[in-house]
Amino acid sequence: MSKRIKTDICIIGTGPAGSTASLFLSKNGIDHLILDKEEFPRNKICGDALTIEVMATLKRLNPDLLQSMINNPEFLPVWKVEGSSPKGNKSEINFNHFNLPYAPFYTSKRSVFDTFLIDSIKKCDFLGNTLVKKINRKTEGVEIRALKGDEEIIINSKLVLGCDGSNSVVSRQLANYPTKDRAHTYASVRTYFKLKFPVESLEFHFLKELLPGYFWVFPMPDGSANVGLGVMSNHIKIKERKLLDLFNKLINEDKSLKEKFAGSEQLEKLRGWDLPLNSKRKTLAGNNYLLLGDAGSMIEPFSGKGIGIAMVSGMLALNICQAALEKNRFDEAFLMQYHHKVYQYFNIEWKFLYLLQKWHHNPFRVDLLNAVHGFPPINRYLNRKLEKSISQWM
Repeated sequence: MSKRIKTDICIIGTGPAGSTASLFLSKNGIDHLILDKEEFPRNKICGDALTIEVMATLKRLNPDLLQSMINNPEFLPVWKVEGSSPKGNKSEINFNHFNLPYAPFYTSKRSVFDTFLIDSIKKCDFLGNTLVKKINRKTEGVEIRALKGDEEIIINSKLVLGCDGSNSVVSRQLANYPTKDRAHTYASVRTYFKLKFPVESLEFHFLKELLPGYFWVFPMPDGSANVGLGVMSNHIKIKERKLLDLFNKLINEDKSLKEKFAGSEQLEKLRGWDLPLNSKRKTLAGNNYLLLGDAGSMIEPFSGKGIGIAMVSGMLALNICQAALEKNRFDEAFLMQYHHKVYQYFNIEWKFLYLLQKWHHNPFRVDLLNAVHGFPPINRYLNRKLEKSISQWM
């Protein structure tokens, strides 16, 4: 026996992109269905850092929702960012000196943050523990075949929002994209540590072995630290040495890290995942589908941030969903408005940060950039520009 469901919009995946899209659709009274292969709360491998785009999107949804997050002790405000170059030179930005109403960064485990978003969704049908097996195009849209336990569920939908991550079934089966492009993918591993001396900043260590990637140490609300590294998948050294071995070598031998990790306790095993970068543009819309967040390869190519970008893509999907339903237009030519809107929104930032990523291939350039940033007149100028930029988001 199969269960059949008919809906105008089906969201596949309830990470930040899918949940945000659902929240905006619900806010505007648009019926939809959400599928996810997991039950919630669930663990998710991530750097756990929430950037200013997250807070700005929550504010657009509902200022009370933002306030609820800020007041939640499971979300840690972070006011400092530190960076170190291959030679060990350090730089710092202290946002306490800026005139900001709340911190520009927060950290929280993804299990907490994703559940926070999902619990805020009030008006839609949600099917957890539902694995999408096949998506076929039909005359009136698409047919989604999924399994919930032993029960087959067949969903007919006019529009599918692919929010199902880097290994997106929507991206593969409707857009015909391969699962990975190594030249535009970060390979990452992360774990949690209880450090002897807790950290207070988002730390970025640009080590020679990882460039243009980096090693990070982020403070967490429970006093632990999210620790990991990201490196280009086609990095020559990765062919010679596993990421796990490289991670352990760095914390035990690198002069800028070994003192920090001496006497520390690793709280769980290292776990890895891929970050699909937007350094290579992906077409984000086609007949009967939109790609959001990681499914659309929207990870920023320098820092690797993705949660805030995914949420913005969920926000930007709203208007095209409304227009598509009003005009009964679900063809690629019409839905490409979403593609153009996303790239218009992020175009300048993504181009600049891709250039910065290319700059960071060379250790000498990274040391030079760090030294220039530390020069007082330049530092003051950059901080003024940064304060103005962040204030606009708030």
